[in-house]
Amino acid sequence: MQITDPGAFEDFLHGKKDSCMRTVIIKPNGEIVVPDDEEFEEVSRRLNAKPGNMTIYTKGYEQQDIDEFIKQLQQSGVTMLVDVREIPISRKRGFSKTSLLEHLSRNGIKYVHLRELGCPTPIRRKLQETGDYDSCFEMYREYLRQNPLGLMKLKGLARHWTVCLMCFEKDPPRCHRSVIVDELLRAGGVEARHL
Repeated sequence: MQITDPGAFEDFLHGKKDSCMRTVIIKPNGEIVVPDDEEFEEVSRRLNAKPGNMTIYTKGYEQQDIDEFIKQLQQSGVTMLVDVREIPISRKRGFSKTSLLEHLSRNGIKYVHLRELGCPTPIRRKLQETGDYDSCFEMYREYLRQNPLGLMKLKGLARHWTVCLMCFEKDPPRCHRSVIVDELLRAGGVEARHL
């Protein structure tokens, strides 16, 4: 995701209404995306809502097919899936970025890939070699603290849509998305539910 006006995007993330009008997204293929009326109305509704805790869902697609996965998102009221894989490809049918985006779009769910929330390759390799989740997740936690923009973007999205973080692992304690949630909970204003 590339933002044409980073200042406007930061304002958008922090709930400044007038900036929503200036925010556009340029896709990798050069297509410019501007929020349509329905999306803008949803953003406006959420901006005008009383402040409270945001609920962020998380889900792993391990042991699920794409139809079952999307059905559970819909049943939970999810309106945006946030892919937190560093590299959004999968051997599992329907879960690589392009295919996933198509399935979600057909079902009225938006898709965003936040690569900056992906677990960096060196940390994943260390986990594969050692199996030491505590040590590797502490390394990932430090990575998030040194690179806060991903969490800022996620919080901004969660203010405007019902967000679900997605990665592969079914069991949250065995996935870096649990660390993302821990960091959000530590900062406050967020509730988390694992689907």
